[in-house]
Amino acid sequence: RQRPLLADSISVMENILLGTEYSSAGRKLTRRNVLHEAEKYRQKWAPQLDFRARVVHIGGDERFYASLIAALICGPGVLILDEPSALLDWEQRRALYANIRELAEGGMNIIVITHIMQEAELYTDTVTVLRKGKAAEQYEHSRAFTAEMCAEACISSSAGAVRTSAGEYADGECGKTGCASCREKCTVTFTDITVRPKKRPALFGVSFRAECGALTLIKGLRESGLGTLENVVTGMESARTEGLAAIETSSSRCELTLKSKKLTPHFLRYKTGLHTAIIPSDRTFRASHPNLSIGQLLCAMHDGMVNRDYTDRLIRKADVAIQGDEKALDLSGGMLQRLILARE
Repeated sequence: RQRPLLADSISVMENILLGTEYSSAGRKLTRRNVLHEAEKYRQKWAPQLDFRARVVHIGGDERFYASLIAALICGPGVLILDEPSALLDWEQRRALYANIRELAEGGMNIIVITHIMQEAELYTDTVTVLRKGKAAEQYEHSRAFTAEMCAEACISSSAGAVRTSAGEYADGECGKTGCASCREKCTVTFTDITVRPKKRPALFGVSFRAECGALTLIKGLRESGLGTLENVVTGMESARTEGLAAIETSSSRCELTLKSKKLTPHFLRYKTGLHTAIIPSDRTFRASHPNLSIGQLLCAMHDGMVNRDYTDRLIRKADVAIQGDEKALDLSGGMLQRLILARE
């Protein structure tokens, strides 16, 4: 599974034992068999995995390997992997697919479900592309899929949008001494973001820079860690995070280690002098809540005190037909977004 279902309160080995009472042939496995096979797979797939550790204390990559080892011990003829590398760094991914290749060459039927196109290109034999729930294309050789992907990339690159992929720096300077949308010229830089949440996609060494006067787009899928990156950038990530954040204006520079947990929404909004606006992807529960009144939603940054005149002014600005004492649950998605944008 992409998010392995393990019992947090017991050890890694106890979780493995739970799923390995019988082999795929229906033969009952002894505890001794399981321990021997588990150690063999641990040495090959995840030498760092501590079988004695309680699952609640291990990282997302270790949860994946614990689940994988439990599956392999049963001797399956078919192995289905849903986003197997979502919680792994690049080195772990290469090792994972090298080991998967060995299993395939040994006769195992392996199906990999992934949103990461590079993995489909580099590591598979055949590729099926799904679009809107249907098999849109099938490639009997991954080389044909690679050629198709290259052609699509050439077409999309001609659009001319300013883009930054996770792990790459955006090019170009804003070239202005000040911007109409900024109080002063600023640059926001994140360097070597690394975070391993237990049940969400991880990030490894991600860096990017956002310049004043430019649109910086970070392109990817949620399964590739975009949600985790959003949490880090907005100061909402709870998992242990490594890396550096720097906010530089024409008059000052602020640098924080992400490990310090000092980068918070409050810091971004009020401590940097930039009055950062934050519009999260989850408008319903992170930027709002269905049980809040419209007044509470719009005045959330003002110590929870509802100012009727201020509320009415923002409602008019957003051009939404609603009263301040009505509930947020009465809003459509578009109405909610316009109100949040007006508030920010």
